[in-house]
Amino acid sequence: MTRFFIASIAALLLATEATSAEKMAVVEPALPPHFRGVWCYNKIASEDAIEDVDIYDRGLNIPGCANRGGFTIWPNGGGYTFGRFDVVRNSCEFEKIDLTESSGKGEKYKARVACDNSGEDADDPEDHEIKHIDLIIQYDGNDRLIISNP
Repeated sequence: MTRFFIASIAALLLATEATSAEKMAVVEPALPPHFRGVWCYNKIASEDAIEDVDIYDRGLNIPGCANRGGFTIWPNGGGYTFGRFDVVRNSCEFEKIDLTESSGKGEKYKARVACDNSGEDADDPEDHEIKHIDLIIQYDGNDRLIISNP
């Protein structure tokens, strides 16, 4: 009886440890699903803004963004790719994302991204250095993103 009791406790402890390990699994940083897809640069709204920000509106595809360009947030929300017409400029992967504000009017995140510069139309195709950039990403709840530096 005592052996059965000790074996039961040991099995319970092992099961608890396994469950705890699963809960502690690393979760890759990602934006929520409603951020995913294409965003086109809105030059007029960006220039008219009171603060130094870049404003993006929801788009159908990157060629539809035309000469303004835009970016696509990946389906897994873990990064994005900049493009203009059908040409990739660079890609960025989220290293960290923190929700800083949330209300019925939208959300605000502080993010850190790692960007490469190796796209087809990169500023310097020979520059393979990864650049780390801090961003503030605001979603207004109406298919508009406002991006700025902290």
